[in-house]
Order: sequence, then C-alpha cells, then structure tokens
Amino acid sequence: MLQFAPFTMCQPYFMTSILVALICFTSSATASDILIICPTASYSHQQPFLLITQALLQRNHSVTLLTCNPEKIKPHENLTLVDWSFTYDLWKTNTEFNLQTRKSQWENVRFFSTSFSTKASSLQWAHKNTQQFIQTIIQTNKTYDLMVHEGWAHHSYMSLLDIIGNPPMILVSTAHSFSFLTLPFNNPENPSYVPVNFTGNTDKMTFWQRLTNTLIYLKYYWLFMKTLEQEDQVRQTYLDKKYNKRSLKEIFQDGSRNSFLSCFDSRITNYVRPVHPKIVEVGPLHLVEPKPLDQKLQAWMNDAPAGVIYFSLGSNMKGTSMGDFRRRAFLKAFARFPQYRVLWKWENEDVMEGQPENVLLKKWMPQQDVLAHPKVKLFIMQGGLQSLQEAYHYGVKLICIPMFGDQDLNSQRVGKIKTGIVLEFNDLNEEYIYKALKTVLEDPLYSQNMAYYSALSKDSPMSPMEKSVWWIEYVLRHKGVAHLHSGAADLSIVQYYLLDVIAFLVAILISVMLLVYLALSKVVRSMIKTNQGKIKKKKMK
Repeated sequence: MLQFAPFTMCQPYFMTSILVALICFTSSATASDILIICPTASYSHQQPFLLITQALLQRNHSVTLLTCNPEKIKPHENLTLVDWSFTYDLWKTNTEFNLQTRKSQWENVRFFSTSFSTKASSLQWAHKNTQQFIQTIIQTNKTYDLMVHEGWAHHSYMSLLDIIGNPPMILVSTAHSFSFLTLPFNNPENPSYVPVNFTGNTDKMTFWQRLTNTLIYLKYYWLFMKTLEQEDQVRQTYLDKKYNKRSLKEIFQDGSRNSFLSCFDSRITNYVRPVHPKIVEVGPLHLVEPKPLDQKLQAWMNDAPAGVIYFSLGSNMKGTSMGDFRRRAFLKAFARFPQYRVLWKWENEDVMEGQPENVLLKKWMPQQDVLAHPKVKLFIMQGGLQSLQEAYHYGVKLICIPMFGDQDLNSQRVGKIKTGIVLEFNDLNEEYIYKALKTVLEDPLYSQNMAYYSALSKDSPMSPMEKSVWWIEYVLRHKGVAHLHSGAADLSIVQYYLLDVIAFLVAILISVMLLVYLALSKVVRSMIKTNQGKIKKKKMK
C-alpha cells in the first residue's frame, strides 16, 4: 500500500494538470480569426472596440483591428493592427467637422448622415495603411470567421465581406440602435413613439413633435440611402472592380449575412420599444474598475465641505469653445455655492479671470475614477451616452447641456425621468445656471430618482463585456444567426404594412356596399314603379 501513496497524494494535482491541458486544447481548437473595423475618430467610439478586442484576445482568438487609437491597446501575438490615427487630422483641417457649436436636429441629421461618413471613409481608403492591408488580404487569400463593424457610418467597409470569405457580420452601434441600422431586420421603428436619435423628442410627443419626428425619420432614411450610394462610389474608387461583387445596398439588405446588431444602449438611457431578436442591447461596455486618484486631487476632493461638482463637456467639445460670456456665467454661478468644490475640465489650465477659490481647472481627468469618488454630487456634461452611463453607474445627478449628435435625445431622457436638468447652450447665463444648480443639488427628488436608476443600471445577470463576448462567440459557433431570421425582413413595405391586404379588404367592402346599394336602388325603384302603377289604376277608376 505504501508504494502507491505518492501517486495518491499527487493525484489532485495530476488531474488538475490534465483539466488545464484539456481547457487549453479546447480553447485553441475553437479560437477564431476576427476582423474588427472601427473607423470613427473619437475615443468614446474607439474605447469599446479596444476593450472587446482585449477580451477576445484573452479567450485565445486572433484579431485584426482597424482603429484610430492603436496606441491604446497592448501588443499581443494574436493581434494585428491597422493604424488609422491619421483620421483625427480631419477634425483639425476640415471646417465641416467642427463640433464646437450647437447643432439643431436638422443639422445633426444632415452632418452625421453625409459628409461625416464619406469624407472620413475617403481619407482612410486612400491611405497606404488601408491599401496595404487590402493587398495583403488579396495576395494571401486571407479569410476571416467573423467581421465586427461599427455600423452607424462608414458603410463602405462592408464591401470587404466579399474578399474575406463572406463571413457572418456583427454591426455594432456605439450609441443607440439607429433606426436605419435596423432596416435589414424590419424592426418596428414607429415614429409616433420612437424618437429619431438626432432629435430631442421623448416617447410621448405632441402632434407637432410627431410630425417633425416623422419628417426627420423620412429625411434620415433618404439621406442614409443616398450616403450608401456615395460610400459605394468611394470603395469602387479604391478597390478593383473585380472584387466589387455586390453593391453596398445588396450587402446591407442581405439579412442572413447582416446577421446581428449589437448596441451599447440600455432601457435606462433610452425608451422602451420593440426589439428584434437579432438586436441585442449590451449596455455600458466601457465601464471598468475605478483606479485610485492622484493623491493631491484625492485630498482636494475629500476636503470639499458639501461635495464636488464635476464639469466636463466630453472629449470632442472643448470647454474653451463656450466663449467668455458663458465662461463668466459659470464662474459667477459656482461662486454662489462656496460649500461645493468644482472640478472643471478646461483645456487651458491657466487661472481664469474671476476664478473663485472653489474651482479647480484640469486639462484632462480620469472621468470614471472621478465619478466613482463618493464626494461627487453633480456632473455637468454634454449628454454623451457613455458619460451618461457612467453617471448612472456611480449614481451622480446630472445637468445636461446637449450640443450635437444623440446628446439631445439622451438629455431629454434625463429630464423626463428627473435624474437631472437640461439646459440650452444658447440660453446659458448666470441666473439660468444658478437655478439649475440649486434645484438639482437641493431637491431630494433628483437624488431619489438617480439612486433608483443607478440600482437598475447595475441589476443584470451578466456584465456588458460578458454579454458582448458571449454573443460574439454565439455567432461564431453557429456561423451566423440565420435561425433568428424573421420573415418580416423579406417583405416589401406594401406587404409589411399589409397595404395590399387593406386594399383588398377595402375593395371587397366597397364592392359589397356597391352591390347592396344597387340592390336597394333596384328594390326602391321597383317599389316606386309598383306604387305609381297602383296610383294610375286608382285614377283610371
């Protein structure tokens, strides 16, 4: 018996080693080759894709990533990068790409549906990095198991499907699931209660709001289809004709291949509406564990008597663009709350003229780490979705100043559920700002509502990252999601809205009514004729 004792003692370790080996073998056996394309030159758009890439690499997948922020991801043996960082030059050199001014809902639709997409796509397609990547694919007959594409703009890259083996595709929206992205699935997007992304409407609209919402929806659809044609011309300019097998419209409307749509939205930041099974809302994917703050900043925030107000207009809109009048209005309003300390993201760290003692300026701040600090009581922001999601996660009340894009939609949601107040940028003055600060800071209703929605935002069976990776691997395992294909996607507008059935039923109804009318008319005429005959007979007698 003694001679078997060493093996018995080592048996747990031996079995563990076998289990680890089996896991590694299984992992490598199921590893896939994934192409991820993120063309938008904005870190708020890039960050979720960078985090998804890291998660997939940890699960032993090989990833080719086309990104505008290659410096933000660590090198990995299974990672291939295509550098698109030059795209940021568009913001500096092209006056059309000015995001420092307030845009109306009509300007939003026109800007983000047209020049924003095609100008950036043209620049990227023409660049040597992109051309080298495409030539490598063609020369080596490289194929991928899956393509993940940021789907809200730059659709010319969908044409790569035809030269990489036509794998399943996951469209990813770093904001809401834009109405036109759901077209291949025929997802219900009724403008009577589903606000268009670039409007400030809610799910309860007046007649005039429903009218403008419908008109903007139609204009958005028309501009999108027009832009799709322009994007098609862009890719035909830079990709040999023999590789252009299908038009972008055909690729986009191919429901079985355009297999999935993932958006980083949730019911907390948007309104309840029908969602097709192929559309999954994963929520705030970019949230990470907060890190300790700089000791000096930590001490400054800890010593705030009543708390801290954090002020940032995001990564695209610069605080310095607001103008001297609005800057002075904020300083005067902040000075009327000496019990609070104000942490202000300001691109010029020089001391402002008239800056009160309770205001601290910083060129850049780790926003999630700041919002996680228990002393932060209020977040003044522009209404960007990711900043909004961070505020809900950490339970920080809001004052929203929307500027462009989906910020009006996000901000109006905040105003409706009273987790904050919405201010119009063009109306900013000291008294307007002061009243908003006083209301949100002192009215307990806003604290109660934010606590409620903060708890809701965290109540999920799995994290957004786990959910994203699970669905990506689900699509990989089943080589698409054709089994979730709805018959609605194959119907024309006439069939989908039952216009032919309605026309048929109306025709039958009219025919029946006409027959009844004719029959009654004949009966009435016969009765009249009979009565006239009787009257004549009476007269003759």
